[in-house]
Amino acid sequence: MVETHYIKSSRQPFLRFYPGSSLNDDPTNFWGPTLSCVKLMLREVGFRRVSLVKTYRDNDDRAVFLARK
Repeated sequence: MVETHYIKSSRQPFLRFYPGSSLNDDPTNFWGPTLSCVKLMLREVGFRRVSLVKTYRDNDDRAVFLARK
């Protein structure tokens, strides 16, 4: 399972870099991928089955993925 911030603005796979604490004032958050980017990255590292479990809004847009070998 992967839970992450995501970007809704594009269907194209890409990552947005958030320097310093610019994403929710959290200096440990550096990247925001699109949903398609998360799926492609998980497949690239060997997961054959990748599914989006849910998206939700907390302080930002969040997504949960399930990846299986």
